[in-house]
Amino acid sequence: MNKTEMFRYYIYGYLNLRVMNNNGGKSLKEHRCETLKNYLSLERFPKWMGNLFVWISVHAELPITLLMELVRFLLYEMQKTYLWQLKIHDRKLYLGIREQRLKQILGNAHIKPGDVTIITIPLMNSRIFDGFLTIPLLSCVSAIQICKAFVYSIQMSLFMAKKYGKTDVLFRSYSAFDFFLACFCFGRLDNSNEVIYTSTYSRWGYLFANLSVRTTFLQHGMLGSDLCFLKKTGCPDIAFFLNEEEKVNCCKQLFTKVSESHFLEGLKFTSNEKLLNNGKVNVLIVCNLIHFDKEEAIVRELHKSGAYNVYIKPHPLGSYLKYEKLGEEIPLIILLKIDYPKVDMVISYKSTLAIEYRDAGVKVIWHDDKQVENVMKEINNV
Repeated sequence: MNKTEMFRYYIYGYLNLRVMNNNGGKSLKEHRCETLKNYLSLERFPKWMGNLFVWISVHAELPITLLMELVRFLLYEMQKTYLWQLKIHDRKLYLGIREQRLKQILGNAHIKPGDVTIITIPLMNSRIFDGFLTIPLLSCVSAIQICKAFVYSIQMSLFMAKKYGKTDVLFRSYSAFDFFLACFCFGRLDNSNEVIYTSTYSRWGYLFANLSVRTTFLQHGMLGSDLCFLKKTGCPDIAFFLNEEEKVNCCKQLFTKVSESHFLEGLKFTSNEKLLNNGKVNVLIVCNLIHFDKEEAIVRELHKSGAYNVYIKPHPLGSYLKYEKLGEEIPLIILLKIDYPKVDMVISYKSTLAIEYRDAGVKVIWHDDKQVENVMKEINNV
């Protein structure tokens, strides 16, 4: 894998994310600022402090990014001195990007967690992969490759700032370093390896779908039908899809070819003991902080009705703080990441979890592009 390919995968993934962003009428930059606040959980601080932090981050993001890259480079080289180069052949590999539901997804594809080796990103808490064999990414690359990845990440950060800095907030460009390290790592693989991945249209999706080794795609995120990607990602050898509809979408929009396809097993309900048995309708709201204002309005309307028990399922990578504060005012139950109870109804944006609930026979009401009043009409009609 050469430098041109690495850069192309990174930029293709970025441009796809620009296309996919639903900004709710806001400019891309405004949308990214909100995402930055949520990503860093800035609601824990006074509003003025959070706004000041975002302002500084936006106006000084290039020097901040370059400084972070330099610090990471020094830390990686220091850490590398204590790590032996490890053998990664004859293994079934999964890149260690944070995946809260990995065990469940593997189970739905009948893949045993014990058969999978996780490549973990540097500085990541590997405990999120308890029960798996893990290998640090830095053990799979050389000191020279760490230097090259650092140089590439600086070049990419400068390019992104010049090309897109005026219209976007590139606060996560620093992840280019880890991406280029992963490119070097996976470039070492041979026919004894198999790679399992869950990425779709991001740079990781392009990387994995173009490997010369056996690859297995496990669909984690819903794709939908009305997409316009810059370029299809590539050709996994085996693909496990959420359902027939998503298979059609992926084969049409995402992949150039799929040699063998299967379907993931459906959602397995858990934690039903958390459901209240008081004669009211149990309603689960699948949440994302981007939609918090609408979610809060729906919760208040449901509470005002008095006919519903409300269960909140925050996004696994988002903060729970706003929902906890809302729960201090209004009775609701915040579910944990492992809780998937069999509720009577689900209210959601276009999320994968809601698709899984729908396929399991639970009524789902989508609130995308709908006013709260119209959402409540649908709920009450059901």
